[in-house]
Amino acid sequence: MRELREIESAACLTLLEKERIGRLAYIDDGAPAIRPVNYFLADKESIVIRTHEGSGFSTLKGVRVAFEVDSIDAEHNSGWSVVASGTAEPITDIDELVRSADPRRRPWAPGDKGQFLRVRIEHVGGRELTQ
Repeated sequence: MRELREIESAACLTLLEKERIGRLAYIDDGAPAIRPVNYFLADKESIVIRTHEGSGFSTLKGVRVAFEVDSIDAEHNSGWSVVASGTAEPITDIDELVRSADPRRRPWAPGDKGQFLRVRIEHVGGRELTQ
C-alpha cells in the first residue's frame, strides 16, 4: 500500500548530505527563479554552492531562499523530496573558503567558480512516497 509520509529533520539532513544536485529558489528582479546547482552540506547546518563573480547568486547576501533536492523512481511511482530554507550569504572567512574549495566538490558547469554562497538552514522538511 502506498503511503505519503513526512521525513524527520535528521533524516532530511542525511538525504541532503548524500546528494550533489539540488535547486536553489530565490527572487530575481522581482520574479521567482529556480536554478539547478551542485552543492554540498557543511557541518549538517549549511548548504554551500560554488558560483562565479557577477552571477545572479551574488545579489543574495542576507536574502531568504529555499533549496530543494529529490529522488524519483518513476518505475515504482515513489520518491522523496527535501526542502530547506534559510538565509543566503557569501562565504568570506579564509579557513572556511579553503575547506569549501575541496577539489572533490568541483561544480559540473565549466568556468571559474571562485565565489562561495552559504545557505544557513533555518528550517528543513521533507516527504516520501513509498510503495
